[in-house]
Amino acid sequence: ISISPPDIYVSEETTVVINATNHGLDTPSSTSLDVKVYDPYNNVAIEDNITFTGVGTQEFTVNFVPQINGLYRVEVKVISSEDYNSSNNYLSLPFEVMPTPYDVTPVEEYTFVNGTTVKVDVTVTSSVDSTVNVYMYVQPLNITLSPSNFHNPVQVPKNGKIMAEFNIEQGVYQQLLRDHNIYSVMYFIKISSNKTMSDNTFGPFYFTLKEKANFEVVPGSMIIEKDNEILNNLKVAESVIVQVKFMVRNTGGIPGNVTYSIMDGSQSLELSTIKLLDVGATYNVTYNYTITGIGLHIINVTLNPKQNVSEKTYVDNKANASVMVIPPAMEITYSVTSDEHNDKIYSGDHVVVLVRVINVNATNSQGKNVYMSGATVTVNFGALGTYHGVTNSAGVARIEFVAQRSGHFTPTLTADYHGARQSVSGSSYTIMEKPLMEQIPWLWVIIGVIALGVGLFFLYGYLSFKKEAKEYMVCGNCGHLIPADAERCPYCGAVFEKGKVQCPDCGSWIDEDAKFCPVCGSIFMPAEDPEYDKYVSLKDRYEQYLSKYKEEASKYIGENYTQEEFFKWWKTHPEFISFLEWVKRQEEEIEGETVKCPVCGALNPKGAKICRVCGSPLPGAEEEKGSSEEHAEYTTEAEQWGNEDELMKQYKEEYEQLQHPGVVSFEEWVKRKRAEEEKSTETRITEKISKEEKNAQQKTAAPENPVEERVKEGYIKCPVCGALNKPDAKVCAVCGSPLTKAGGPGKNEENEKAAPPAKPVVKKKVIKKVINVNKGEKK
Repeated sequence: ISISPPDIYVSEETTVVINATNHGLDTPSSTSLDVKVYDPYNNVAIEDNITFTGVGTQEFTVNFVPQINGLYRVEVKVISSEDYNSSNNYLSLPFEVMPTPYDVTPVEEYTFVNGTTVKVDVTVTSSVDSTVNVYMYVQPLNITLSPSNFHNPVQVPKNGKIMAEFNIEQGVYQQLLRDHNIYSVMYFIKISSNKTMSDNTFGPFYFTLKEKANFEVVPGSMIIEKDNEILNNLKVAESVIVQVKFMVRNTGGIPGNVTYSIMDGSQSLELSTIKLLDVGATYNVTYNYTITGIGLHIINVTLNPKQNVSEKTYVDNKANASVMVIPPAMEITYSVTSDEHNDKIYSGDHVVVLVRVINVNATNSQGKNVYMSGATVTVNFGALGTYHGVTNSAGVARIEFVAQRSGHFTPTLTADYHGARQSVSGSSYTIMEKPLMEQIPWLWVIIGVIALGVGLFFLYGYLSFKKEAKEYMVCGNCGHLIPADAERCPYCGAVFEKGKVQCPDCGSWIDEDAKFCPVCGSIFMPAEDPEYDKYVSLKDRYEQYLSKYKEEASKYIGENYTQEEFFKWWKTHPEFISFLEWVKRQEEEIEGETVKCPVCGALNPKGAKICRVCGSPLPGAEEEKGSSEEHAEYTTEAEQWGNEDELMKQYKEEYEQLQHPGVVSFEEWVKRKRAEEEKSTETRITEKISKEEKNAQQKTAAPENPVEERVKEGYIKCPVCGALNKPDAKVCAVCGSPLTKAGGPGKNEENEKAAPPAKPVVKKKVIKKVINVNKGEKK
């Protein structure tokens, strides 16, 4: 047995040569050779059975390619029943297979886009010094390529390496992408050398070919739609919103950005970009279009309109759909007025007809009134004539004419738009004859001249009087002309009101120079006043405080609810507090602690005995103690007037009987009452009765009513609110009513008869200037 080649490498074709001899003289009839080759793992790598015939020596050959390296073994047996000597019928021969001396490694797995040259690099290494030929075999193309960076054969040193580069031009591989977007190409590297008796093949290896991005408008996806109804090649009314829809797909091999344009004829509607559309992915586009212009509209869609993205083909980048736009249904509104007399129209007036045409279809589509421009409007006023106009961009046509006659006329209005027509019969209008004064305008000239003369006459008198006369007024009681700055009438003795004005918000009478209304808080001071911001802030907070009461009042008052009606209601409310008192309370809350009234909920200063709003006793109230002489005098006088609680109860009853309770708070009202009732400290000391005499008087007689006692002392009781006023008071300090008596009931009858009658308080009737006044005598 012999093995060739002498150096065997993996994957190299190996030949086993067997020589067998028949030493006998007879030709065997059934003799064979059983040949087996075992690999290093004792597996049968190859097995063959050869028939042996004839006499003498014969040569037999068995070929195989070892796939692994290591120690192999060949065994040959003679199988024969005719052999008289079988001792030499078996022979075995070991041999070694060495690893392939070469190795091939691709530099990387490549991906190539259609349109570029494929470049594949491989590294060839050798374990022996050899001369090699390197080739690349591309199986799908059935081509063999030589390296582009060197010529075969090439020397490879032992344990050295070489880099082989192979190029495939695009014209060669593009056939593989005709029916594919992505194609995986298989290739092998073959090496032949002077060391191996056969070629060494390495592989398979792969590189990937990808088609370019290829964007297309999906066939059949381009539609024009309205309310889910496809309008392709159908009709739609002008100015209706339609949806232009289409689908974009990437049928190429790589992702890419694609720009699309939507055109209505030559009019550009949309230019936008779809970001990074993946391979095989689709993208739905919807564009809302308010379509205008009567006639056929062809909507064109183009992908990659500038062709700045390389695609496989551009023929599938366009699509279009058409729709016929027709005139819409119309609605007419109008108005008829006179330039001279507005709603009334007289013969000879300039009549103005404003006609507005509404697009009914577009209004329904857009959800708002859409007006039509360019519509021809005709107004027929019968005997007054027929007039025309065209609507502007706002859908309005203005038509003017002169009314040549009077009478009753009913206009007919018609709108025409590209063959579509809409008519409406209007309401009847009456054109009246012009009034005499307007027919004879020169009468106005005469009246104007007379008025001018009278005006100049009075102006002369006014200017003359201004130089020598003071300002006068008329007494509202007796009618005499008196100086405007008089406080009472010198003829009848009437006392004039001093600067009272009515609050425009709540109707309360307040001082004319007041900076704010003490009842409702309305601000009258200028913005530059230092306290303006303070009272504006307080007014806002007072309004917040009143909000819950306003809600209650609105239910009670109903449709007649106003600011003034609210304050009328609020003044009668048990929890009423004026703006002025509310401000004081806010300041007291800041300065110190407060006590809440259990009846009305009002806050009172700590230590107060009664509520300053409703007069109810406050919980935990304690009498203040002191040792001063003034405190002792006050206590003695309080005992003289009776029990404090009863007195407060009486005050509260009198307070609630006022015509306008709440204009001042209960606390302020009590202060005024007591101020009027109390005398100065010096007077109280001199008139003080000794305690013994006082006690004796209290034992012999019941205490008199403190109010009546003060009346006896000369105080005047108001007939309206019951408040006590000082003997010389002319009007009530609480409610402002006139006081009818100059003295108290303590006067004798003669004094009462001698006392002059009370003078009424009247409002001034001011005459700014008196026209006819002689220098010597003023009337």
